[in-house]
Amino acid sequence: MQPLESLKAKLQNLLLDSAEKLESQLDELIASALRDFSRYKPLTKSGFITLQADVCEYAAPDDLLDIKVHQWGQQQRRLPMWDPQYPRRLPRAQIIGEEPALIQLSFAPSGALISNLGARFPFTYSAYRTIEGDSVPIREHDIDILLLRAVAEAMRVLANTNVNRPVTTRSAVGSAPKNGTPAALCELYMHQFEAMVKRA
Repeated sequence: MQPLESLKAKLQNLLLDSAEKLESQLDELIASALRDFSRYKPLTKSGFITLQADVCEYAAPDDLLDIKVHQWGQQQRRLPMWDPQYPRRLPRAQIIGEEPALIQLSFAPSGALISNLGARFPFTYSAYRTIEGDSVPIREHDIDILLLRAVAEAMRVLANTNVNRPVTTRSAVGSAPKNGTPAALCELYMHQFEAMVKRA
């Protein structure tokens, strides 16, 4: 975890002459950068849904990116295959839709199957990183990558508000300033971000 205020101060230093225009949007810039960063380096979390007989779609956690594996029925799968409690078929889980996403099971468990295996359906999932109070869930060695993505997002915001004059920014703490239009710098920084995050 990193302090949000510390990351905002670093981001302001990178934005140089654009910092004042974007001062009220620093939280949103970091949140957007976190969301995109999560596509490459998501968090791993545990969750569960409560099954109902003959229902195959359930609300997903707000931060869910993808389901990695579910553990439902795995304990009973250790029983001998001839045991009456051995589950011969277990559903697969997948994500459908967006905002809100749903967890869809490949088939709706029957009441008898739920009675045998339990209504709690635990799973491990990949999650979006989000700002948590005053903290940001990111490791020290990834800060520069996140801030680079936040600067790219800042340039996108300026470009979308029709700022066409050249601005000066830095791509990382201690780096040489770069000049260019917001649109050009956004494209440059996005290429740099994608190269760095794939190597991280």
